[in-house]
Amino acid sequence: MSDPSTAARTTNVAGLVVALLVAVFAFQLNASMLSPALATMERELNTTTAQIGVSQTAFFTAAALFSLFLPRWGDLIGRRRVLTLMLLVTGVGCVVSALAPSVGVLFVGRIIQGVAGPVVPICLIMLRVQVPDPKLYATLLGVLTAVNGGIAGVDALAGGWLAGTFGFRSIF
Repeated sequence: MSDPSTAARTTNVAGLVVALLVAVFAFQLNASMLSPALATMERELNTTTAQIGVSQTAFFTAAALFSLFLPRWGDLIGRRRVLTLMLLVTGVGCVVSALAPSVGVLFVGRIIQGVAGPVVPICLIMLRVQVPDPKLYATLLGVLTAVNGGIAGVDALAGGWLAGTFGFRSIF
């Protein structure tokens, strides 16, 4: 006879892994999908390569800064709550970036999107709490970090196709 608590834990872990994959996927797309669209962004926003590059730098700098305190805040008020808030704020940043009439507004949108910077550390902490088996945790950690590693280049291909076909705003 199987233990009902084991079945419930397995279901909880599967649901958690799916949710964490979606969160990591969302962050990774914001991080890498725009790379092939930088020239399109420059042209459509009538700006310079340097200014577009600074908007990318702003995203990664914001991601690094939020990574300093959001995981700890998650320890204090709840990781799920912080992760949900991070993704909601990132969604707002996507809308701001997609509707940006100028590189300045794009810059602000990218900083807002940077809130998602600590997605991977928070996800891995949440996973570690839920998965006590070291081998299973290592396997799931590998899956999450592989997705964070670039989604096998599909993100860059899709970003280039979207930017070339519909403009850079379609990527957001």
